[in-house]
Amino acid sequence: MRVSRKIPREMMPQNGGLGPTRRIETRHPLRVIRLYPSTLMGCLIPCESAGEMAHWMIIEADGAIVSARAQPDMVRWSDGGIERRHVPDAEVRFDDGRIVVKEVKPRADLSPRALAEVDHRTAILQARFAVRGVGYEVVDSTSPAFLRRLQAAKDVLAARRHTAPPGFDLLVREAIILRNATTLGRIEELVPGASRADLMALVLRRKLVVALDQGAISARTPVRIPHAAIQETSR
Repeated sequence: MRVSRKIPREMMPQNGGLGPTRRIETRHPLRVIRLYPSTLMGCLIPCESAGEMAHWMIIEADGAIVSARAQPDMVRWSDGGIERRHVPDAEVRFDDGRIVVKEVKPRADLSPRALAEVDHRTAILQARFAVRGVGYEVVDSTSPAFLRRLQAAKDVLAARRHTAPPGFDLLVREAIILRNATTLGRIEELVPGASRADLMALVLRRKLVVALDQGAISARTPVRIPHAAIQETSR
């Protein structure tokens, strides 16, 4: 059976952005390709593992990420005379202008040999991407830090179907910029009627950034306004 190499239309960003550079396939009976419906990208994201899908959930919930791309451009390099090729899992652009290419690996599940290969490749690619002013990072999907961010992301994503009231983002911006609110709890105190779902909806619209590193979202979770929103306010 011949498999089409064309990227399905539903996996291409609706905003006209670049889609994956390769079609993900598997012939292994125990490996399932998961499709993550990304609101940020406006398309389905193909994922080869549960860890990769969890990583896309974190990207979706990170208000500091303004755009992302799945399966970005292939990287080629010579390693001891051997031609190597690698297609990372994601490329993300942050609100401060940084671009970071990411690869997801379950380090706790890898053999010592596989770990050594990943670390060797990482060192090479970090140097190559640095020349272009781009970061390269291997995300450990089995680390406690990753699992904390995933828990926070799930709390944010619970508001995917929620819409904040008109003008609510302006009230939140005022509370942060003019009244120095630095946590979710403080915003809830300063903005009458503010609900947690309203605030999480702003995160998903890239109107608010909440810290994901501390785990489950709570009143103590730090918040800030995205840099792009601050620049628009100052114009």
